[in-house]
Amino acid sequence: MDIPSIILSVLIAVVVTALFIVYRKQRQRSLLSQGMVVDSNSDEESYLQASERDYGVPDEVVSVHTFGSPTYEPPLLFYADFVVVAGQKLTAEDITDVTFNNRSNPYTTNDYQVVVTCADGKKLSIAIGNDIDKAKYIVQRLSAVFAHSGNEM
Repeated sequence: MDIPSIILSVLIAVVVTALFIVYRKQRQRSLLSQGMVVDSNSDEESYLQASERDYGVPDEVVSVHTFGSPTYEPPLLFYADFVVVAGQKLTAEDITDVTFNNRSNPYTTNDYQVVVTCADGKKLSIAIGNDIDKAKYIVQRLSAVFAHSGNEM
């Protein structure tokens, strides 16, 4: 390789890196505007502190952040008579169904999600990744919280 082709290769690498950074910032801004990312609680520690301030100390914290996920998934916070999912407090009356499914296609690795159906018709999807045991545990834990409150799943 001669010097001009090396300079051209470096220049292309710099341009691609700059475009990637701009893309990530635009995507983050887009997710913030859609409410999909918690702005002031962008890491787990500050999210837990804010939730503890608002609701008290949780009985159990289940982290659902999956490796390689482009978005931040806040942990599930279980309390005696309610659960906090993605910053939203849900009581037994708010939930009609809890289930999990595999949303991958036959050519990719397993990609499980827990789906919480709310009484108002809204569905909350919690990405779990390829851990079926964690998906089952979260469904069992959510079902136990709401069964304890008097609802049958």
